[in-house]
Amino acid sequence: MIKKEHNAVLEIVKFGNKKRKTDKLIAVLEDNTLNWIEILGYLCYHRVAGLAYEAINAVDVRKLDFPVFFTLYMIHQSQNIRTEFQKEYVKIISSTLCETNIEHVFLKGLVLSSTIYPVGTRAFNDIDILVSKKSIQSVKKVLYELGFLQGKYDYKKDTIDEFDQDTITQSINTRGEMAPFVKIVNEKTIKTIDVDVNFSLDWKPDGSDEAVDYFLNERVLTPVDNNFSIYSLKEEHLFIHLCSHFYKDSALVDLVKKRKVLDLYKFVDIYTFIQTYFEGISPEKIFDDSVRYGFDRHVFFTLNYIIKVFPDILAIKNVDVLYQKYNYINNDVMTVIFDQYNSEIKIKDKSSLIDRLFSYDIVKNYK
Repeated sequence: MIKKEHNAVLEIVKFGNKKRKTDKLIAVLEDNTLNWIEILGYLCYHRVAGLAYEAINAVDVRKLDFPVFFTLYMIHQSQNIRTEFQKEYVKIISSTLCETNIEHVFLKGLVLSSTIYPVGTRAFNDIDILVSKKSIQSVKKVLYELGFLQGKYDYKKDTIDEFDQDTITQSINTRGEMAPFVKIVNEKTIKTIDVDVNFSLDWKPDGSDEAVDYFLNERVLTPVDNNFSIYSLKEEHLFIHLCSHFYKDSALVDLVKKRKVLDLYKFVDIYTFIQTYFEGISPEKIFDDSVRYGFDRHVFFTLNYIIKVFPDILAIKNVDVLYQKYNYINNDVMTVIFDQYNSEIKIKDKSSLIDRLFSYDIVKNYK
């Protein structure tokens, strides 16, 4: 049976559902038996504290104990400052890529924080960009001219440890992205600006070039504030990419062992995206394009998992229509975790999907 504090967390983060009644959220806020220290820990660890503040403030933030209110409020405000500063770098990068005629789109948290969430609700670490593989050296030149280096930030020394050429080459040859770019800025709430340049829509260095070109060709302009727009994926393709990324972080052994997996904010992103766009989205296009380019298992996995956590999304007709289209996929996809470098090496996780989400030691269930 799901723990009452876990239920409370899941109720709080349903911010994207504008049709929901507030009765259940008010009941959570008025429940004196809940352990709010534990709830606050989940909200902070899963990076949804800013969203929790936004959701609760829309109802009655005065119902929170002051220490809980103060923590959520401070996180929300710091995320607001951080996001606005990051957006200034996004504008610079976007303008330079456009000036040099490099086809690109921005992905994931950056786009979502500018579209489906109010500022301060959703923090993001990296500026994720998708380009064609043939453009990666041109993008590298642009980023180096803007002061970025390929390396890892050492927060103890406040320096960047630059990658050697072998590491840079290995990333291109074995992953669907370049070695990360970083620039030290040391501003309020943010030490560095980090950029990930992707040339694949999944984790594979080869195989999705045709899909990348197709997705880039159908890109759209998305406002990030009143005076500036950036390129992002068409809504149907953005959803496919979110699902592919969600699947990657849930099914690859090395990511799972590093606990770069099953963070609640990733579930909330997809839930809120669905609540925002699925009334007018084309489930047929999502299905056709996901099958055409081999992402159908990723979409099925993601939908199946999100429905377990937030079953209310099935009330949206297009969600149910899309979900039923994938009924040919074997449910074993939900339990298999594999090595990205050798797909023959597999691990089975037979635990409950909800238990996986709220477990810190998820590795203990592997067989």
